[in-house]
Amino acid sequence: MSCFNLERLYAYLEGDLSSAKKQDFESHLAACPKCRDAVAERKRMLEAIDSLPAFEVPPDFAKGVMDRISTVPAKAKVTIFGWLAAGAAGFLALIAALSIFTLVSGQNLIQFFIRLNHGLWSYVKDAAFMLVKIAKFLMLAFKVVHELLGRGLESLKVFTSLISPEAWAIFICGTLLLILTVGVLWGRRFWLEKHHEK
Repeated sequence: MSCFNLERLYAYLEGDLSSAKKQDFESHLAACPKCRDAVAERKRMLEAIDSLPAFEVPPDFAKGVMDRISTVPAKAKVTIFGWLAAGAAGFLALIAALSIFTLVSGQNLIQFFIRLNHGLWSYVKDAAFMLVKIAKFLMLAFKVVHELLGRGLESLKVFTSLISPEAWAIFICGTLLLILTVGVLWGRRFWLEKHHEK
């Protein structure tokens, strides 16, 4: 049998292995000091976790938290030392999380970072490529819209120069009358539908 993997080790410690697999695992442990040490270390860790007292929340915990929140001033000024303390706490939390990840998974942390770096770098390259494509598309769309607006304004200038002021007045009045008629018909339709439902 080759050296343990974590899944099999924890299955052994929790008694989830079949009797044949358990015998194979124990015979491997008898011959492999590395695996024996790993099992002993994980056993101590599980025993330490089991020996912790149960955490009980006081009955007035939620009320106390809400009272503290309501007494906090609306705008608290954060100093540079507060920002530094928060950054240091975040950094220490990251180090603790990475240490626990390394301990539990049994992976080499440097290899994990190398894989993470390769994955992130490919995402960054893909995102940069997409951003360049989007920027090119937006620039092209802006040029097309600018050209269309320019041509439309030129056509409107030519059109307005050909029409007399009286014709403009008739056109504007006709357009307003058309908009008003459509609005009245639309409103009547909704009024009829509303009263028909009753």
